Amino acid sequence: MEVKEAIGFNPANVGLIEENGVAHGLSYQYNGNGSSKVKLLISPSYQSKTCECDTRVDIANEFKGQLSPTLIEDSAELDKIGIIFPTEEMNREGKCVKGLTFNTYEIKHLTNAPSVEYLGKVKLQMNINIGSPANDGNNYFQPKAVKIGNGDVIVIVPNLKEQILVSWYLE
Repeated sequence: MEVKEAIGFNPANVGLIEENGVAHGLSYQYNGNGSSKVKLLISPSYQSKTCECDTRVDIANEFKGQLSPTLIEDSAELDKIGIIFPTEEMNREGKCVKGLTFNTYEIKHLTNAPSVEYLGKVKLQMNINIGSPANDGNNYFQPKAVKIGNGDVIVIVPNLKEQILVSWYLE
């Protein structure tokens, strides 16, 4: 994935996660059609500039607050970042978040600039069968991912339809 210098973002508007001298965050580039490209920000302390990488995901502007980056692995050589993206759908009330995907990116810390590799995604929904009635009308809100002691990740999100908390355990 192409990494370039990030220009024109406001650091005050970016929620950064920082570990071992490297800060990571998300920024958005408006597409002009009610959606924005999501960019992964990387700001190593060994460089005077912040770099960005296009995640190749566009998100409706009203769901930008639903994204949640999580530091999964960090070392001097590389970091792994997980980002929760909402899966949008229209229902009677309008746009809603029907499901989620957990996308993983590996960032290698090189001398000149970091390199980023997309490692894949995991779909998160109430039932693995996409057509299952358990998935109908779901509306998730403010998902969060947490790395636990053994290195695995738990994703937790309220389901507004059923007024319950849903979680997934990712190894």
